[in-house]
Amino acid sequence: MGVAILVLPGDRSGDAPLGWLAVLLVAAIFTAIGAFASDRLRLPDDTLVSTALEMFCAGGLLTLIALVAGESAQLDALELSSRSAIAFAYLVVIGSVVAYSAFVWLLANASASTVATYAYVNPAVALILGWAVLSEEITPAMLAGAFIVLASVAVAMRRQEGRDHGPIDRV
Repeated sequence: MGVAILVLPGDRSGDAPLGWLAVLLVAAIFTAIGAFASDRLRLPDDTLVSTALEMFCAGGLLTLIALVAGESAQLDALELSSRSAIAFAYLVVIGSVVAYSAFVWLLANASASTVATYAYVNPAVALILGWAVLSEEITPAMLAGAFIVLASVAVAMRRQEGRDHGPIDRV
């Protein structure tokens, strides 16, 4: 609910299309489903190998979708600014390789419900980074959405902690 409030129509930066914001919500849901399914799937023991396989498959699928959608016609690599190239490199190295490797490692070493909460915290972190780095405006609705997200994650983590440390048998 908090993520939905963060992207309310009429209260979004740059008037982002609502359909693409819905895709972001669906992506968070699929990430959580994937995190829970990872306990039941056989994955390579090496975190780096798991990460490389998953990113290669996802990247290949997204590239295919982009080509079918005609995205390549809009790309002119010679017109990219240095700022865009640096942002892309940052997203590839930090946002993908480092962050996703940490995510895969956590899936192998922590409960899936704990790991899945990252998908919901990310929009709140992005909100803060957008404000701090790009001077983006934060509206009261955005603050409310971020608060709901963070409070929900805190409650989920507290419930998980209670299960991990509570008595095994409850009568």
